[in-house]
Amino acid sequence: MQVMNDDLESHSKIFASKTFSEVIGILIVLGIGMLINWGVEALKWKLVVQKAAEVSFIQAYKAVLVGNTYGIFTPNRVGEIVGRVFFIKSYNKSRIGLLTLAGSASMTMGGMVIACFSLHYFLEDSSLKIFYLVGAWLGLSLIFYAYLNMYNILKRIVRFKWWKKYADYASTIKLLSTIDLIAYVFLSIFRYSIFVIQYYIFLQFFVADISIPGVASNMSLIFFIQSCVPTPVVIELGIRGNLAVLFLADLVAGNTLLITSVAYMIWFINMLIPAIIGYIFVLRKK
Repeated sequence: MQVMNDDLESHSKIFASKTFSEVIGILIVLGIGMLINWGVEALKWKLVVQKAAEVSFIQAYKAVLVGNTYGIFTPNRVGEIVGRVFFIKSYNKSRIGLLTLAGSASMTMGGMVIACFSLHYFLEDSSLKIFYLVGAWLGLSLIFYAYLNMYNILKRIVRFKWWKKYADYASTIKLLSTIDLIAYVFLSIFRYSIFVIQYYIFLQFFVADISIPGVASNMSLIFFIQSCVPTPVVIELGIRGNLAVLFLADLVAGNTLLITSVAYMIWFINMLIPAIIGYIFVLRKK
């Protein structure tokens, strides 16, 4: 109880030291980051689905926001694919859905790549660092190989009689070249970089002396863990806050209330506001 009171007192002092214009300014900066973040995702999705349908950047931007609206209420955001496909007028919805799924895999791959890099910093003082790193990079190499060879893997799966009816759909993945798949991963890493910068700016705003390598490495692991745990939005909020406290508390002198506040505020800006905008697009489409 005393720790909570100390956190609350420290929290109040930090906020009291900031002017209204400073708070508005930082929120605008984070809002611009949100717009860029979803813009990068819209660009990536446009590049993915243009293999099967013509989609403008504006259409893609609206579609990813609608997908976010659907995804925010489903475990591990699986509703995103349904939302995006629903919003696009096309006769190739099944192919667009499959391409979207393949494109979504790039986000997981991007998270795994930055998580492996962050382990170099996170395990700096571990005597078993080399073993963990070798295991992590070996595992990533195998998964990345499977990611780049999705079509070949699916081609073998649909040879079984239970899956032969999906052979035509599997051929859709052939539309994505190796260069395409690698480009999607780089765009995903760029999205993660924006998330990290947002966290750093927000934490730097309240805590003047904070390490950007520390924020980047710890946030990378948080993003990776979140992507691996299928949870609906209500539980996700709790997990997001707890992970932020677990990995970032040492960077802000153990102020858990500040960490959870920052985590929830960034979630509100990056996820909830776009979901509300996406819902408006859904209503207008109806």
